[in-house]
Amino acid sequence: MSDRSERFARVLVRSGSDYVLKGYVPVQPDGSVLFEVPANSDYQFEIVNKVAKALNQMQNSSYDYQYFTRFSGSAGAVGQTTEHSIAGATSNSGAAAANAAWSGANDSIKSVSAGDTMAQALQAHLMAQGQNIAWPNRDLIYQDYWTPEGVTETPAISISYDQLATAAPMTVACEQSWTDDCSIALSYEANIQPLWQAGNRDDAGNACSDCHDDRGFTNLNLLADLNGAGLLASYDRLFAQESSYMFLLNGYSPVNVSSCRRTLHPPLSFQPQNDCFTCYSQSYMNANGAILSANFFDLFDADADDDHSFFRPQASQAVRDQHRGMLNDSELRTIAEWLDMQAPR
Repeated sequence: MSDRSERFARVLVRSGSDYVLKGYVPVQPDGSVLFEVPANSDYQFEIVNKVAKALNQMQNSSYDYQYFTRFSGSAGAVGQTTEHSIAGATSNSGAAAANAAWSGANDSIKSVSAGDTMAQALQAHLMAQGQNIAWPNRDLIYQDYWTPEGVTETPAISISYDQLATAAPMTVACEQSWTDDCSIALSYEANIQPLWQAGNRDDAGNACSDCHDDRGFTNLNLLADLNGAGLLASYDRLFAQESSYMFLLNGYSPVNVSSCRRTLHPPLSFQPQNDCFTCYSQSYMNANGAILSANFFDLFDADADDDHSFFRPQASQAVRDQHRGMLNDSELRTIAEWLDMQAPR
């Protein structure tokens, strides 16, 4: 499982006119995933990797997961089941018979009925022990139930909000006790800007905004200054054009914006050709999602899924080394979730 990108389903449920993030359920080795939502509710889900980045479709890239997107459904009465086939075709026929184990897997977990997936069999196995892994969990939790004894297990995953020095994206009551009514709510002002102002990012105790300020030391100002509309200006700066590139000699080359006759912004809808007239703008973040925000995440993590981002000029190794470890797993997860929710202010 650790060789795969598809690790969790992120589940959202309609609340009024919007969808709220309810949590995550793990994908099983056969690619199946089982989750429950409240009866008579509209829901959405998308597949995310081990660090909570949505593996959604990107045009004209080397991305391996072109068929992924955010799927929608509507739950009926209690006990009703809806099936989705992500790949667009039936690719998992399930167990060949009732009470069957999976070849090469822990044989204590068996199907209840013919056609059961691993997710269905595991849920039945755990329910008999008083556990329910189908209700979305606010944390990204994966435990390997399937590897037989004596074989190296897939490493466990556990990414919560516990490492946040800032407010968690939920009510205090839900932080203390996660109930069916709880959800995760993210905004730039409440959950992202405070990350830039949290101290102890380096040995000197600096915050991100202590270096990324308005003194011109870097081009990025992360102070809590307001723009003309009374909104946080750092939000605009993260999504603003940071630099311009031309596609020349089959590669991207940085150029001065004055050299550009026209400028295009990602995500791009075509494969660039060698062209000394067209420029491509680049920003740190992209509101289309965390994977497309690789210019930001490359400074902090080593997530290989970012390598599929269609247009990603490389940061220097010196800059990467300078930023590695400054944001922890909880903080990076929070930023990824916020970007995958279209970066609400």
